[in-house]
Amino acid sequence: MKKQIIKVSVLFTVLGMLFMLPVAEARGYEGAPGEKGEACERAGKINNLVEKLDLTPEQQELMKKHRQDTKTNVKELKEEMKANRKALHEEMKKYDADTSSINATVARIKELRGKLLDYKVAGFLQTKEILTQEQFEKMQQMRAERKERKGKKGEGFRGKRDSGGRHHGEGRPEGGF
Repeated sequence: MKKQIIKVSVLFTVLGMLFMLPVAEARGYEGAPGEKGEACERAGKINNLVEKLDLTPEQQELMKKHRQDTKTNVKELKEEMKANRKALHEEMKKYDADTSSINATVARIKELRGKLLDYKVAGFLQTKEILTQEQFEKMQQMRAERKERKGKKGEGFRGKRDSGGRHHGEGRPEGGF
């Protein structure tokens, strides 16, 4: 009897998954970062930006080249930062952790963060050079609107969340947990 129930459960689970596949494809696959869903979403945002800012073909080419150059450099930095963070966490788990190793890893993470900030600022300035003043002002307005929308998503019944996802405001339990 138990085996029959298990077989029927498995059958319904498989059938359910098969019926959900077309629905998931129709809505757009949203897998892990770097997979189809993220790429499609990013392409949609870029197309939206091109339309709203009314970029010329030359500007579109310059922006595309700028994004590709930045993407490669930033990806390498982020991968290195991830590896360093992992090494830091592993070293800190040890009872007899090597302080000099920890300090060197922390220094490297700080250096990588600085480089990421440099890329962000340089990218901003390069984008500013590509756009006209009117387009730049429109882009800044769009960013402010997006930031405002994202800020509202972070509010829950317990109040606003900070950038780390922690709650602040009304309804927060005493004791800070």
